[in-house]
Amino acid sequence: RQHLVEKVLPALKEGYIVICDRFVDSSLAYQGYARGLGIDEVYNMNLFATEGLLPDLTLLVCVRPEVGLNRIKTNNRGTLDRLEIEKMEFHKKVYDGYLKVQEQFSDRIKIINGEQTKEEVRNDALKVVLEFLKENKILTQVNATSFFAKRYNKILQKLIKENSRIFKKWVKGDYLYG
Repeated sequence: RQHLVEKVLPALKEGYIVICDRFVDSSLAYQGYARGLGIDEVYNMNLFATEGLLPDLTLLVCVRPEVGLNRIKTNNRGTLDRLEIEKMEFHKKVYDGYLKVQEQFSDRIKIINGEQTKEEVRNDALKVVLEFLKENKILTQVNATSFFAKRYNKILQKLIKENSRIFKKWVKGDYLYG
């Protein structure tokens, strides 16, 4: 809530595009579905907490739990966090939860196949974001792809770098771009 009030809402009021690593949808998948609290119940609590604010676009980088956990092991980055040490059953529930949430909000949650190469994930993400920006008349330049790619390439590279973990460690909320 603090992050929303101090960073996101002021940036949106100033006309910035705000990119977050997770928001309401992760709560719906983790707490609502995987922990069994109910997607609708968690959704309603989040609507209250966010004053009704929902993302305009969510990229769900989909990676099967087996593949994601294998990537974590092969990356050999040290200590696992509390979610990574959960049993496979939990990870499968989270995965299923994300898919259920995407079904419920398919108008704004777009699936990216995270089991592709980094370049393919990047290209797919870029395509979805550009289409969204064009459809919503946020970006209207003739060579929008070039403009967007130059300005946001570093952001997208960071997103792709952590794609198997649904951007878990990417941003702590300080990436605001206008």
